[in-house]
Amino acid sequence: MSNFGIKHNVLHRIIIGRSEIDLGNIKEEFAKMNKEGIDVWLKSTIEGYYWDLIVQLAGYKPEYFN
Repeated sequence: MSNFGIKHNVLHRIIIGRSEIDLGNIKEEFAKMNKEGIDVWLKSTIEGYYWDLIVQLAGYKPEYFN
């Protein structure tokens, strides 16, 4: 999946808005559609403190990727 043209406002809305509702289902469907987990995509798309925040809201601990 390409990182080109990522719309961060959409990423924020999905991760933050759905984190307590059905983000687990979204992560499963993402993996089915893209042949990789959303965690792998997030790792290749964003970085720094912003990345730490987004992956934690998505239900991962940053140490998961080390």
